[in-house]
Amino acid sequence: MSVDLDTEPLLDLWIPGKAAPGGSKKAFAHAKTGKIVVMDDAKGNRDWKGRVSAIASSYWDGPLLSGPLAVWMEFRILRPKCHYRGKSTEVKDTAPCYPIGKPDATKLLRACEDALTGVIWLDDAQIVSQHVVKVYAGEPGVRVIVRRIDPC
Repeated sequence: MSVDLDTEPLLDLWIPGKAAPGGSKKAFAHAKTGKIVVMDDAKGNRDWKGRVSAIASSYWDGPLLSGPLAVWMEFRILRPKCHYRGKSTEVKDTAPCYPIGKPDATKLLRACEDALTGVIWLDDAQIVSQHVVKVYAGEPGVRVIVRRIDPC
């Protein structure tokens, strides 16, 4: 497998906003029909995925990507107020360097992969190499970079 990191990515996209996780499901029996209904259990997931899809489609005017892909996503998360000294912008020495709490990185990645399916690529199963990172930043959102992988 070869990912050429020196070439221009197919897509380098910034999507502002508070990222919501995907992948958690809730199942229940429909009150009237008795059929099992499966829904996303994450709050804000639908709005976030809609935002990701809308912004990506406004940047991408090419055909849906096919073949193996490499995806890099950096989720930028706002620090909680308790990480700062008083009302200043100075971060406490005891504040963690990375956002190690929920949501977990893989669920954030999953929501974006799903939102970009049918917008950027045919199927998120095409992603054979992925890198995801969560960092604290002044503006929340996600940076998405997509590269093609040379097939065998």
